[in-house]
Amino acid sequence: RTEVFCPECASPQPGDADGTVGLLVEADRDPEIPKIIKHYQQQQQSLQQMITGYQHEQQCYAQQHQIDKDIMEQYRLKTSTLEYMSTFDAKQVT
Repeated sequence: RTEVFCPECASPQPGDADGTVGLLVEADRDPEIPKIIKHYQQQQQSLQQMITGYQHEQQCYAQQHQIDKDIMEQYRLKTSTLEYMSTFDAKQVT
């Protein structure tokens, strides 16, 4: 195999969607490269899981925030109703 990915002109070889042909050719010569590739793929997967976790957490916070807003709105309605009723009762007494 003589095809090598050239990082300077950044031209992937035919059938090389992500430009890793050069790395794979080098892997023939250096046994560490497949380990490095696997390590970075695992890191990428781990980061993707973290992102998914954070997105879920953000969704939970948004739902909790909406619940809190609804509770505060109910509280505001109850207190304003009670205030109105108390003025009504005061008028009845006098």
